[in-house]
Amino acid sequence: MTRQSLFTRSKDFWHRQQRWQRRLPVLLIAVVVIYGGLWWTAAWQIQTLATDWIDERRQRGDVITYETLTVKGFPLAWNVHLLQPSWQPNNVLWPEVLGSPEVHLSTSLSDFGMVTLSRPATVTLSQKQPANAARLRADVTDFRLNLQQPGSQPSGKLRARALEFEWPAGSITAKELDFTWQVATSGGQNSQELQLDLSDITLPDSPVLSSGGGQVSLAVDVIGDVGDCRRDSMAAWRDNGGVVELRRLAVDFPPVTLNGDATVTLDQDLQLAAAGRFDVGGVDTVIKSAVQSGHLTPRAAAVAQFIITGLRMKNKNRSKQTIELPLSIQAGKIWLGPVAIAAVPRLRWAPPK
Repeated sequence: MTRQSLFTRSKDFWHRQQRWQRRLPVLLIAVVVIYGGLWWTAAWQIQTLATDWIDERRQRGDVITYETLTVKGFPLAWNVHLLQPSWQPNNVLWPEVLGSPEVHLSTSLSDFGMVTLSRPATVTLSQKQPANAARLRADVTDFRLNLQQPGSQPSGKLRARALEFEWPAGSITAKELDFTWQVATSGGQNSQELQLDLSDITLPDSPVLSSGGGQVSLAVDVIGDVGDCRRDSMAAWRDNGGVVELRRLAVDFPPVTLNGDATVTLDQDLQLAAAGRFDVGGVDTVIKSAVQSGHLTPRAAAVAQFIITGLRMKNKNRSKQTIELPLSIQAGKIWLGPVAIAAVPRLRWAPPK
């Protein structure tokens, strides 16, 4: 190889490098423009999906209002900001109004389809009838909704702090709420698996129960699709084997403890029907405190103690500290074994569309 040919090749190489260096800024600008276009397209689709969902719920009779709905977050995330949102579902199971001053939701390029709460939000759930002043207020600190599986119901989790439930007679507070839900398949039917834990509950002053430190935990499987909770969809849910399995209910509120499970469904009149068994502790202490405070007469206490003694005789192998209570709901009443102890309010389902 001659010196001339080596020089020529080196010159050609540097010419090619210079051409690439001139083209590189153009390529970078093109990439940024294409990416920006894709981001804005995705943002437009997210806003369209949100407004379409709101329109669909409005057609079902829900009342949904908000001041503004904006999507920001370029270049790596999509942040949905709702100002003054309010939602009043059109069903019997949830006849309340859910609202918040503002809600910030987000999804990202690396985890697209996972919707999360990007800022804490103060949320209120109140009765839609002004005459009923009951209201639940909470600070939601974590919310995740998994929409990554098209065609299936979403799963998710919610965490809230400083919960307060107020009604004319008093208020109940709780320090923290953890709630998760996910979809599973059992026996060819979809089911919603729900898990709820409520900690550090404080009750109004009571001569029977401790005023604070309560814990509640429950696990529920809702088997079958309840639809829009109208009369026809609930009848179809029942006829197709729909049932609510309360797999675990645990209550610890000194001096009372309760642990058990139950099965809940609907009867032919679309009213609650249920059966379950619960181990209850601290009953003797509660009865004694109720008599001393005047909330229970000595005669009523004697009757209650007689029933408890009978239940203990049926469960000789159990600890004397707990009692197994067979509870059921039939014909509009709550039954303790063969004895009706309370009435159950009738469910009023919305008629078919």
